[in-house]
Amino acid sequence: MKKSCFIVSLAILIIIQTFFIFKLSNEYISVIRVKRSMKEKKTALTMLSNNLSNSNSKKKELAEKIKKAESEKIKLIKENSKLENILFLNKTTSFYVANIPENKVVYLTFDDGPSNNTLKILDILDRYNVKATFFVNGSSSKFSINTYKTIVSKGHSLGNHTYSHNYSEIYKNIEGFIKDFNKLQNHLNNSIGIQPKIARLPGGSNNTVSRKYGGKSIMRDISKYLIDNDYTYFDWNVDSTDASVKLQNKNKIITSVLNRSKNKSAAIVLMHDNSLKTTTVEALPEIIEGLIKQGFEFRPLSSAEYINQFLRAK
Repeated sequence: MKKSCFIVSLAILIIIQTFFIFKLSNEYISVIRVKRSMKEKKTALTMLSNNLSNSNSKKKELAEKIKKAESEKIKLIKENSKLENILFLNKTTSFYVANIPENKVVYLTFDDGPSNNTLKILDILDRYNVKATFFVNGSSSKFSINTYKTIVSKGHSLGNHTYSHNYSEIYKNIEGFIKDFNKLQNHLNNSIGIQPKIARLPGGSNNTVSRKYGGKSIMRDISKYLIDNDYTYFDWNVDSTDASVKLQNKNKIITSVLNRSKNKSAAIVLMHDNSLKTTTVEALPEIIEGLIKQGFEFRPLSSAEYINQFLRAK
């Protein structure tokens, strides 16, 4: 009987030990599984972090390559501007551009002054801290001489637009042009001590009205003279249309300038500041504000700035 009880007790003890061993075993296996899972997650996180790091590194590397490529593109354009100019000259239009800017630049230009409108324009430019270019005609009046001085003293560019602006005289022959052109050069030198190196030809370098007076070659003769004597002449690539009628509608001037400038990296805007062009003065603040919104920087013209010529002597 005692032996039988002992066997039963032993059996119960073995069952209990087996139960606890099994339980501990399961818990141990669970711990191992948790550790393994944590290790796998840690490995996965490490791999993800490495991938992200590599991805960011590749993105940064790609961004640097793109930036470098853009820089090289700009450099190439600038370095090869002369080659591009030659290619332009080989076309029948003889269109010429040079000194292409890296950023968006606009050049406001005013022809046919000075007049009372010139002073109003200068005040508006001051208000916006904008520099522009004035292609002036000749006048010996005290008002005109003072206006020439004011233009220069305020940091704007002054250019030669011929003394008389008389097509029948300046486009009769090359001698007539040189005489009139130099008359203004000497007048500006004697009155304000400046001889401009920039110019704009009345009607533009490709005007056809001149043929009536000096024949088909007159504009090429003038182009060659200016180039040979180290003058830079400028046409335009944005027409405000303020000269297309006697007094253009203000809103048409604004719309024309802003619409024709928006897709350009460099814009030379043709406007006029003679005594009739009151709507040009009225349009100017909205033009400046609109060009600012389009991201343009304002600069005065010089031989080192963007050059746009409709015709150039080969």
